[in-house]
Amino acid sequence: MAGLALLAGCGESAPPDIGTTRTEIESLVRKYHEAMDKGDLKVVQEMMAPDCSLIWSGDDPVYGRENALKILQGFIDYHKGKDLLDKRKPLFDNIRVRQDGVIAIATYLVAFREAKDLPPGEELFTQIYRRESGHWLLIHDHRVGRRR
Repeated sequence: MAGLALLAGCGESAPPDIGTTRTEIESLVRKYHEAMDKGDLKVVQEMMAPDCSLIWSGDDPVYGRENALKILQGFIDYHKGKDLLDKRKPLFDNIRVRQDGVIAIATYLVAFREAKDLPPGEELFTQIYRRESGHWLLIHDHRVGRRR
């Protein structure tokens, strides 16, 4: 992971300690999901670095914030069309945060139930953040979904 901090190319002199980072990243993970479940793409856009990437289970990688936002909008539109927006109520399990300088990696499981007639679902996430100008920005979102 030491190489990741070098690749980040960020000039911030002293990243926060792991305790502070863990608190900040856990808060961002929850903020991301709350915004997605409410269909508030503006909040998510503000969290993303311009060079972010996104990989969702079974899909090709997407590069750049604008392209990633199109995929996220599709997620929102799908859930709106099925009247599921703001009804997923994700339950987080064990958000783990690792840090290497200005890079933080969150891995976690989100369990949810979209409707009573559907089996519960789970999504396994890895989100990578880079610290820039005192703020963490999402640079990669990788999710793998599955039904229980």
